[in-house]
Amino acid sequence: MPVQFRKVALMLLPFSTTFFVADAQKLQRTDSVFVTVHASPWKPVAEKDIEWKIRSWREIPVASQKKAGVTDKKWQSLYDNLCDGIKAGKFRAYAGTDDRFTHPLSTEEFSVLTNGVFRQTVTKYLIKEDLLKLKSAGPKQTKIVGLAPVTNKSGATPTRPLFWIFYPDAIDYLAKAVCTKDQSWFDMFENRNFTSTVTKTADTIRARAVPVAENKQ
Repeated sequence: MPVQFRKVALMLLPFSTTFFVADAQKLQRTDSVFVTVHASPWKPVAEKDIEWKIRSWREIPVASQKKAGVTDKKWQSLYDNLCDGIKAGKFRAYAGTDDRFTHPLSTEEFSVLTNGVFRQTVTKYLIKEDLLKLKSAGPKQTKIVGLAPVTNKSGATPTRPLFWIFYPDAIDYLAKAVCTKDQSWFDMFENRNFTSTVTKTADTIRARAVPVAENKQ
């Protein structure tokens, strides 16, 4: 059964956003076989309940994804899932230069942007996420904010996202989008079933930069 989600909008300058915390669960290993644990629905959390928050940007290179047998071709197929969701009006695409989600692309802009771009040209995905420490007792929580494909299409900048999506808007859709026979793309992201590298980190609560450590997960 598809999981359902509730959203609570919080006004944070310069734009309105929604905070969620996921009860993320991992794939459990038994006798050298991975057993799927489906990710739990996201729970809304208020800004006032956050002790601190560290924002990070990650790269997921499709060529080096080996967790749970999810191939690079399967990761490239995620691009088709995202495009289908955008075209169906399930969530919006934002300009690739805009990871603050202030420039939504029109239907015409998106069509021109993705014309001639195929899944095979996708080399990596970028993730924008927050690591949250709540004032209440409990483990730290990771919340994905944005997701963006990067393509090597002729004429495109290899490190520049093609477009961004606001992840909380897409979780209902991703929870129904099949990745493997027993996992959705929402499960994949919430279970952290990918290899990635942190490229930039900023402490957004305390408004100061923090060093980027070697961190692959």
